[in-house]
Amino acid sequence: MSGRVFHSPIRRDMFYGGRHKIVGTTDELGVRGAYRVRLYHQPSGQLVQQTRSNENGDFQFDWINSDLYFCVAHDHGDEPVNGALRDYVTPEDRDNE
Repeated sequence: MSGRVFHSPIRRDMFYGGRHKIVGTTDELGVRGAYRVRLYHQPSGQLVQQTRSNENGDFQFDWINSDLYFCVAHDHGDEPVNGALRDYVTPEDRDNE
């Protein structure tokens, strides 16, 4: 197979895509680390995106619309504690960077 593949730097999603972002941090009992973080659409409960935080606990969801969301961080350690929940998250406009 030959040809050119076009990869857009902007992730577009039919239902939840937009020009906003959500930035946050996550930790386990005050200790920041790498955890899986999932973003859900608040009104429908639909999973929108997922990512992993970096070693400092920082995460970001890009190119989403301005709806309400909630985030869940999962602990995958040897002795996991309950997942962290951040509810009623409002995205910020990427143009304000």
